[in-house]
Amino acid sequence: MMAAYAPKDGDVDQVAGFLTTQTKTQGDKLPKEGTDVFQQIFPEICSSRDCKAITFDNINEELEKHLADAVKAARCDEVAHREVHGMLGPADVHFDTVKHVGTWLVDADKLGVTSHSNFSTVRANKCVYKGKWVYEVMLGSKGVMQLGWCTNKCQFTQEEGVGDTSNSYAYDGNRLRKWNVKTYKYGQTWLTGDVITCAMDCDIGTVSYSRNGIFLGEAFDNVQTGPGMAYFPAMSLSLGENIRVNFGSTPLRYPMEGYLSLQRVPLADLVRADLMLTYFERLLPELTSKSLDEESVILLSTDPGLGSDSEQLKKRNISKTSLMLITSHVLEKLAPLFMNGYIVESCLLRLLLRYCDFTEPLAEKPVITEILNTLWIFLEDFEIECCLKNLAISLLTMYRFSPVSLDFHHQRKYLTLTLCLVRHDSSRHYLLKSVLFDKIKFPIFLHIKPPDDEMLAQMFPTVWWQYIEKNDETRQCYSTKKTDLENVEAKQIYFEDCYKLQDRVRELETIQVDIVKCLLKTSDGQDSQQTSCSMFLLKLRDFLKENMLTGHSSLQPLQCPLPVILCFLHRLLTAWRQEWSLYQQLHPDTLPNIQHVFVPCHYFYDEDGFKYWDLQRLGGLVSHLNKTYKKDVLSDQQATSGESNKFIHSSDDKLKCLIEILDSIVLLYNSAKLQVKKMSVMRDSGDEVMIALKETVDKLDRCPEELPDVRLELEKARKVLENKLIDQGRQLAWVRAVIYSQDKRDDIAWLNQVVLRTISTSSQRASLFGFVPELYMEVCLHAFQAITQYFHPTTDFESFQGHEELTEKFALLVVSHFADARIVNSDLKDSIVQSLANFCCFTKFMKVLEGIQDDIKENMVKSLLEPYEHRSWAQTNIILLKIWKGNGYAFRYTNLPHLTTSRFQSVDLAWTSIQSPCPSRVFQELIGQTLERDKDQAVSFLDSLLNQLNWSFSEFIGMLQELQSVISRPGMPSIIDSRQLKICATCFEIAVALLRVLEMVVSVCPQVFLDWGRPSAEQLLARLFQSLCQVMNRVTSKSNLFEMIVSSGLPGLEPVDHFPIVTASLGIFIQLILKTDPVFQKRAIAALLVDPGFQFSDFEFTLTSSGSDGQGMAASSHIEQKVFHLRKYKEVSQQEIADAESLIQYLKQQNIPTEQMKAEGSEEDLCTICYAKNWSCVFRPCRHQSCRSCISHHMMNKSECFFCKTIIEQVEDRHGNVIPGLQPQKKKKDHKTRYFFDS
Repeated sequence: MMAAYAPKDGDVDQVAGFLTTQTKTQGDKLPKEGTDVFQQIFPEICSSRDCKAITFDNINEELEKHLADAVKAARCDEVAHREVHGMLGPADVHFDTVKHVGTWLVDADKLGVTSHSNFSTVRANKCVYKGKWVYEVMLGSKGVMQLGWCTNKCQFTQEEGVGDTSNSYAYDGNRLRKWNVKTYKYGQTWLTGDVITCAMDCDIGTVSYSRNGIFLGEAFDNVQTGPGMAYFPAMSLSLGENIRVNFGSTPLRYPMEGYLSLQRVPLADLVRADLMLTYFERLLPELTSKSLDEESVILLSTDPGLGSDSEQLKKRNISKTSLMLITSHVLEKLAPLFMNGYIVESCLLRLLLRYCDFTEPLAEKPVITEILNTLWIFLEDFEIECCLKNLAISLLTMYRFSPVSLDFHHQRKYLTLTLCLVRHDSSRHYLLKSVLFDKIKFPIFLHIKPPDDEMLAQMFPTVWWQYIEKNDETRQCYSTKKTDLENVEAKQIYFEDCYKLQDRVRELETIQVDIVKCLLKTSDGQDSQQTSCSMFLLKLRDFLKENMLTGHSSLQPLQCPLPVILCFLHRLLTAWRQEWSLYQQLHPDTLPNIQHVFVPCHYFYDEDGFKYWDLQRLGGLVSHLNKTYKKDVLSDQQATSGESNKFIHSSDDKLKCLIEILDSIVLLYNSAKLQVKKMSVMRDSGDEVMIALKETVDKLDRCPEELPDVRLELEKARKVLENKLIDQGRQLAWVRAVIYSQDKRDDIAWLNQVVLRTISTSSQRASLFGFVPELYMEVCLHAFQAITQYFHPTTDFESFQGHEELTEKFALLVVSHFADARIVNSDLKDSIVQSLANFCCFTKFMKVLEGIQDDIKENMVKSLLEPYEHRSWAQTNIILLKIWKGNGYAFRYTNLPHLTTSRFQSVDLAWTSIQSPCPSRVFQELIGQTLERDKDQAVSFLDSLLNQLNWSFSEFIGMLQELQSVISRPGMPSIIDSRQLKICATCFEIAVALLRVLEMVVSVCPQVFLDWGRPSAEQLLARLFQSLCQVMNRVTSKSNLFEMIVSSGLPGLEPVDHFPIVTASLGIFIQLILKTDPVFQKRAIAALLVDPGFQFSDFEFTLTSSGSDGQGMAASSHIEQKVFHLRKYKEVSQQEIADAESLIQYLKQQNIPTEQMKAEGSEEDLCTICYAKNWSCVFRPCRHQSCRSCISHHMMNKSECFFCKTIIEQVEDRHGNVIPGLQPQKKKKDHKTRYFFDS
C-alpha cells in the first residue's frame, strides 16, 4: 500500500485549481469509469427511478435533489415547527451575561462559568412556559451549587440564590437538598464530572432531576404555571465552583423521553450530514489505498498535453483523480454543516471514533490522517478552522464528563483521537494558535477524573489503612478483616489493587504526555511560521498569568481548577524531560544531561531573557535592580561573552524555548502546590478517624454487659467510623496510585533539584543573585516539604534514589540563605527560616545539618544568636529550641503532659512542644563557643532574649486579667473572643520557649552570667533571676489568677499549664546553682537570694501541694487532678526529681543565714536604688554609691549619675579599685528596645 498523500502548506490552492480544471475537462472522457465509481459511492441515487445517469456534469444537481428528498422524508420541517411553541428567546441559547448576580468568569461560548463571588447567580437567555423541557449541567467541581429554574421576577443576592425565593426551584447535590424557600432532603451526592439533567414539565407543573442518566425522582410537583409564568434555566454557585451547560447546542448526553432541549435540534442538517458522511466514508478506502503523490499532481496539472511517455502515469492515477473530484462535491455539501457544533459532535466525531483504534493509542492512524488531509485540501480555511474548533470543544466535553469505568474506556478513546489531531501538522498549528488555550481549557485534557464512590468500591473491595506517627515509628493498621493473618492478606490485596489502578492510569498518562510532546515540536516551522513549541510557549505564559498565585494568599481564585493544574504540571514536566534528553543526545558535549540541568542565571536579567510580568525578585523590584546593578550586569555579560559553553550562551531558538518552558514549569508548580498539600490533609483526617475508631473499640471492650444502651451507642459509633474510614481508605488508594505515586514523587524531587541547582549557581553571581524570582525560592522550599512530609509516608522519601544528596543540598541552601542580605522580602526570609525549623524537627535531618562544613555551621549559629530586635525571632527561636529539646529538664515529651495522651493533638497546638526531640550536641557546643568567644554578641543576644521574655510573659498575664474580668461579670454570659484566647496561649508558648533557650545558654555557657570578668554578666544574672522569680511568683501562688484560668478549662488555652513553664524555670535554676563551678555557684545563689522577688515557697510548690503528702497523688477526683506537683508526671525522671529536691534543700540552707544577715544588717549599707543589696560601687567624680547590679544596668543606656546627672568618668569598688567592664565609653548610643510579636 502506498503512503497517503499529505499536503504541505503551499499545496492546497494548487490542488484545488487542478480539481476545478479536471472537473471541466475530464467529465466527458470518463463515462465508463465514472459510472463504476458512482455505483460504488452513490448506490441509493443510482438505483432511484427518477435519477438520471450520474456524470461529473450533473453530480451536484443529483446530490441536491437526493438531499432534499431525504429531508422531506424525515419530516424535519414539521418537527421543527412543533418545537417552536412553548418557549421564548433567541435561537442560540447561552448564559445571559447582563442579568446576573455576583462576579463570574465566563467561557468564550458563554456556556461555561466559574463563580468568583460568595454566591453568584446566572440564568439563560431563553425561557419556557409550555411543554416539557430539559437542559444538562456538567459539573466542573462538586461544591455548593443550586441548579434549577426561576422566573423573571425572582430577585437574588449573594446570600440568596436559586431556590431561596418563591417561584424558583433548585437541587444541591453537595448538601443533598432541594430548595424552594424551604428545603428538604433529596437526590444523590454529586461529584466532579457528573452530568445533572434538569427537567421541567410546564404542562403539569413538575421539576425533576437525573444524575448521569439515573432518575432521582420528582423534586417538585407544585410548580406554578399558566399565564405570566415563564421559567428560565438558572443556577447559583458558591465561590470557586464551575460548571458547563448544554442547552441543546450539542447532543444531550442523557436525553429524557418526551422532553426537548431548549435549543432547536438541527434535524434537516443532521439528515444531510449523515447522508453525505455515508458517501464520504465509502470514499475512504479508495482514498487511503490509491494515494496521489505530489509529483503526479504537479505533472497532470501543469502539462495536460503530455506525450505517450506519461500515458502510464495518467492511467495509474486516473481512478484517484475521479475519487478526488467526487470527494470535492461531497465535501462541498458537508463544509457548511461542519460549522455547526451539533453536527460535528453528532456526526463527524462519531465517524472519527470509528476509525480511531484506541486499543493501540500510540500507533499511527492513517485513516484519521487521510481524513484530516482531505478536509484541509477541500475546505476553505474558515470552514476547516470552525470545524476543528467545534471538534476540539466536543472532544474536551466528552472526555471531561464521560463516566469512569474500570478500564477508563471512554477516556482512552477521546485522548487517542485528540492525539491524532495534534499529530497532524496543519491541525496542530491552528489548534495551538486559536483553540487549545483560547476557546477551551487545554490542561483539562491532561487531567484524569477520579471515579465516584461506587466505582471506587469496585476497584477496592478490600480496604487497608496504615497510621504512622510523625516520628515515623508508631504504626497502626486497620482493615475490613479481623485477624492478623487476614490483615496481612488485606494489605496485600489492597496494594495489588493500587498497582492495577496505577497501571491503568499510567496508560492514559502516556497518551497525555505524547499529546504534550506533539505541542513541543520545534521542527515544524516554515518560513515565517512559528514552530509548535514557540506557539505553545506563548500560550503557556499567558496561562500562567491567569493562574498564578501571587504573594502568600491562597484565596485568590484561579481560572483553572487546582487538580487540573497539578496534572498539567506532571505531564508537561515528563514531556519536557523526554524532549530534553533527545536534544541533549545531539549535543552531549555542551548540554548537561537531564540529571544536571538548571536555569542559567543570565536569563533573569538579560534583555533577551525571560519576559516576566509583575513577579517580585529576591532583591526587590526589577526596575530598582536594573538601576542599581546596571554596571554589574554589563560586567557579567562582558566576562562571560567569551565562554564557549553553549548551554550558558547560545542563540539556538530551540534551546531558549526549552529553557523558558522549564522556567514555566517552575512557575506552574507555585500554583499546583496547594493541591499537593490538600491531599495530605485528607490523609490526616483519615488518621483522626482511625484514632477515634480505636478509642471507640477500646471503650466497647471495657463496657460491661450490664449497660446495653451504652454498648448500643458505642456500636453505632463504631459502624459510622468504620464506614467513614473505609470510604477514606478507598479515596486514599486513588491518591496513592495517581497523586502520591512514586512517579509523581520523583517528578517533584527532580524539579526540586533543578531549582536547587539554579539558586546555587545564581548565588555565585554576587549581586546578580537578586534578579532570581522569589517564586524559585518558594518552590524550592515547598517542593522539599512536599516530598518529605506530604508524599511521605504514603510514598517513602528514603525510597527515592538520591535522597541523601538532595537533603544535603537543601540543608546547605536554607543554612546559607536564611540570613542572606541579598533577599529583601521579610516574608520570604521567614519562610526560609521556617523551612530550617521544620528541617530541625527530624533526627535524620539534624544529622545532615551537623555534617555540613564547619564555617557554614559557625555562620549559621552566629545568625541564630543575632539580637532578636534585628529580625523576626519566632522561627529562629524554634530552631534553638529544637537543638536543645531532649537535653532540658523534663523536656522530652511529644504530647502535652497535662492532656490525655490518646487525644489527637494538632501541630497547630503548641507546635514546638509536641515535636519529637532530636537534640544536637554539635550545635550546642558551637553555641557555647560562640557566646564564649564573642562577648559583645552574647550580651546583645541575651539582652534581647530577656526583653522578649519580659514582654511575652507580661502580655500573657495582662490577657489573663482581661479574661478574668470577662468571666467574673455577674448576671451575664461570658463571651470570649477565640482569637484572644489563641493569642493568650501563643504568648504563653513564646515565654516557655524563651525560657528553654535560656536553659540551653546557662548549660552550654554559664560564664555569660557568672563570670564577673565579662561585660554585664552580673547585671544579666540579676535580670535573669528577676524574670524567673516573677514567673515563679505568678504561676505557683495558690488560688491566684493563673490557677483559676488553668482550672477553668477554656477552649483554646489547652497549652497553658504549670508543667511546661515550671519545669523550664527549674531547669535554669538547677543549671546555675547545682551544676556549675563552686565559685559560680556562690555568685548565683547570692544573686538569687538578694532578689526582692525570691520566695522559697515558690520552689516548695513544685514538689509539695496543699492536701498532698509529697509522695504522689491519687487521681480520685477532678479537683485533685488539677493540683500540681512534679511527682505525678511520668515525663519527669527520678534523677530530675532528685535534682529538684537537692535544689530546694540547698536553697533552704542558704536562705537561713541570708535572712539573718538581712535582719542584722545596717540600712546605711543598702543600695539606695534597689534596697535589695549592699552598695559596692562608687562613682567618680561625684562619689555617689549603688550596688554593682544597678550601675551595670544603668550604664547600658546612660553615662550620667543616678542622682546628680554628672557624667561618670569611672566606677570604683569600696577599696578604691577601678572595676573593669563598667567604664563609660566616649560614644554611647541610646539603647532602644523594640518588641515584636509573631503569632
